[in-house]
Amino acid sequence: MPSIRRMTQISVGLLLVIVIRSLGEVLRLHYTVGDRLTDAQVGPFVIGALVAAVAALAVATLHFLHLDKTGIVVTISTVVALLIYKVTTLG
Repeated sequence: MPSIRRMTQISVGLLLVIVIRSLGEVLRLHYTVGDRLTDAQVGPFVIGALVAAVAALAVATLHFLHLDKTGIVVTISTVVALLIYKVTTLG
């Protein structure tokens, strides 16, 4: 089992993967839909990426302040919030 400090480092990486995946989905939509792509189709993915990026910044800051348990709680709550946002927004 990794230490709490290491788990916080991994959680920052997880949040960055969420950012990359969300923005990658925008590019995939642009490739498949083309010029008919609207802001309403792209908006949820950009909002999700922004939320994950802010959470990654917060967790990294908490990690530097040695508040690793709080950083893990922020990561877990962010992932749960993004899953709820995905279900309610995208169906």
